[in-house]
Amino acid sequence: MHKFPKRNIIIPKKEFRSILKILFEPSIKKYQHVKAFELKFKEYVKSNDAIAVSSGRAALNLILHGCGTSKGSEILLCAYNFIGVPESLIQDGYVPVFVEADKNTYQIDINAIEKKITEKTKAIIVTHLFGQLSDIETIKCIAQKHNILIIEDAAQALGSYYKNRFAGTIADVGFFSFTGSKPLNTSYGGMIVTNSTALSESIRQNLSKNSSVKTSIAFFSRLKTYAYALSINRVFYSFIIYPLNILFNKLNIDMFEFYKKIDKSFSEYSVNQLNYIQGFVGSNQIDIISKLIAIRGTFGQKLISKLDHSIATQLILDNSKPCYFMIPLKAKDKHIAYKKLLNRGIDTNFVYAQDCSYLTKSN
Repeated sequence: MHKFPKRNIIIPKKEFRSILKILFEPSIKKYQHVKAFELKFKEYVKSNDAIAVSSGRAALNLILHGCGTSKGSEILLCAYNFIGVPESLIQDGYVPVFVEADKNTYQIDINAIEKKITEKTKAIIVTHLFGQLSDIETIKCIAQKHNILIIEDAAQALGSYYKNRFAGTIADVGFFSFTGSKPLNTSYGGMIVTNSTALSESIRQNLSKNSSVKTSIAFFSRLKTYAYALSINRVFYSFIIYPLNILFNKLNIDMFEFYKKIDKSFSEYSVNQLNYIQGFVGSNQIDIISKLIAIRGTFGQKLISKLDHSIATQLILDNSKPCYFMIPLKAKDKHIAYKKLLNRGIDTNFVYAQDCSYLTKSN
């Protein structure tokens, strides 16, 4: 029986050799790798500016600070979300206000947004969950009516677009994440994009006060990504990781939760400039990202077309094209569905996004 890991990571040939080479470059030349990445990225998404940072959560921190958002301000976001987003808001002293999700798109319910707006509301984070676009135009109308900033969380939506505009560039400001599981991965890292010169200058000024990611951390994080890529290689996965998945399942241990406990980056983050190693990796990967996303799109559409009509998946917004970062399936009992798929050799994940509203209920 064939085994299928839930994701695949592309590592360019000779990348490690090139990284070893740039370790010994002059400091001025090292700095240029990050600038080259920023330039290529803004040209790819067609934005006026792109600012490389240490993570998606660092990007969100810098955006809110750059806009002058004071601590204690309310930030609206979809309750069904990647938990790292509201956790970082709480960590930075903001108040996340959760809006229920639309049952068909799994995105923020546009009809429930205005009910949550108060005098303390300063921004709406619009997460393009699983690479699908939210109804950003309707949300823009609501935000303009109440003079509220829109932040596009495009961490999972690099390459997705709506009416020929890329995710992250449709609203006031957007950010991306480049963790190891993303199509473009620099082994942690993020990018802020905006068309506002004033906001860009404010963010860069705040970022300049922080150092770049330490070279040792960037280097060993990349090695960890290589190890992860090896672990989900079809052969390695079939004979080592898949049996571990089966064992963990029998012991009722979720591998994602287990990994979160041993990797502090899930619960902790710092605001830093991107390291030159990460800039070099990102600059090379952006050259092939269109090809990689096109391949994902082909297989994503094929997979959805093969699904039984009784299986519900995420509704795609009209005039949009997703990058198919993930394909969510709705099940009456996700635990049973997970076990059945795993026993057929198909790895899945049901905790990547969750109802995060409990974070404020417990306070």
